[in-house]
This record gives sequence, structure tokens and C-alpha cells, in this order.
Amino acid sequence: MTVSLIGSGIGRLTEAELAGTKLIDRNRFGALLICAGAAIGLVGSRLALFVSIFAFFTAFCFALVLLFGVALLRPRPEGRLLAAGTLYFALVGSGLSFVFSMPVLFFYGGGDLGWILLQPIATVTAGAGAIIRLIR
Repeated sequence: MTVSLIGSGIGRLTEAELAGTKLIDRNRFGALLICAGAAIGLVGSRLALFVSIFAFFTAFCFALVLLFGVALLRPRPEGRLLAAGTLYFALVGSGLSFVFSMPVLFFYGGGDLGWILLQPIATVTAGAGAIIRLIR
């Protein structure tokens, strides 16, 4: 004798309970955006191709953003402080990369443009996740 559990949970919630549920948890979605932005920022820091102190600063800033994003996946009372720190370090990491990559861009030409554009994309993604976490 076999027992099928497919569909066994259907019909347990009433209409009023279903109306109050959300499809996406805003806090978790914001934390996932922060993690995605940090991963893009780490890829865009290009430590293997362009080794300088500023590339290490950029990688350090986006590593902190990634750690903050992982910490924000769980609801915590200090979540707003971590989200503000995420926004700050994402802006600092992108600013360092963009400002100090401009001389390289002018010296070597436009071949390095794709790597430089990853940092603002990462900052926008992580910043959007941090703003979602900050807004209640």
C-alpha cells in the first residue's frame, strides 16, 4: 500500500490567511541583493589582473559587503546598522575602483572598460539591497 503526500497541504489555509501572506520576504530579498552585488564587486576588483593597493582596498570593501549580506540573511536587531555599513562600504569600494582605474583606462585604452563598469553595477545592486533592508 502506498501513500501519496502530494497536495496534502492544500486547503489548510483559509482565504483570510492567504491574503496576508507575501510572496517574497523583503528582508531576505534585500540580503540576497547585497550578496549578489558583493559577488559582482569581488569579480570586478580583478586582483589577478591589476595588482595594486587600491585593488586590495576594493576587494576588502566588497568582502565586507559580502559578510554583511550573509549576516543580514537572518533577522537580527542590528540589521539596520549592518545595512548602513553595507551601503557605506559598497560606495567606498566602487569609488576607489572607479577613481583609481581611470588613469589605467586612459593609459591602456578602452580595453579595460568592462572591468571598470562592474564596480558601479555591484554598488547599485548592493545599495538597492541595503536600501530595501533600511526601509521598513
